[in-house]
Amino acid sequence: MAERAETISRFVTNSTPFVLGLFGVILLALPVRLAEGLIPMPILPLVMIYFWTLYEPEKLPASLVFVLGLLQDALGGGPFGLWSTVYLLVQFGVVSQRGYFLGRDTKVVWLGFAIVAVAAGVVVWLVLSLIARGLLPLTGISLQILVTICVYPVLGAGFGNIRRTVLLDY
Repeated sequence: MAERAETISRFVTNSTPFVLGLFGVILLALPVRLAEGLIPMPILPLVMIYFWTLYEPEKLPASLVFVLGLLQDALGGGPFGLWSTVYLLVQFGVVSQRGYFLGRDTKVVWLGFAIVAVAAGVVVWLVLSLIARGLLPLTGISLQILVTICVYPVLGAGFGNIRRTVLLDY
């Protein structure tokens, strides 16, 4: 019986990053209005993918990142595959620079996230502009990226607490 409980506990522990990603995708799709709609909802899955790829990459494989992106496209009504591609590019970029960021000051990790978030926003804007056959206004995606960058320290600290209390026990 103890072996079964440990198996279940390990499954829950290993699925934590994906479940948090699902929660972020669903929350992003909900019609939540921050500050009466003046502040756009941050791109929570982007924060989650960056953090977990940096600190626990084996718990968030590319296949699950792809699923999160497809789900975001499906719930958000965007072009199918856009967010999957963006999230996989983010994951690839983070994995390639992981050695640099591990052990660095939190501000350096935040700056890395800011660079990744801006790059992701530019890719999304360019693809949507190509689909629209004209340059879309930058204000919406720029503000959303700015809000996403601003919430990273809070969410990163929360994910860090989850990582320390839930994941590092195994």
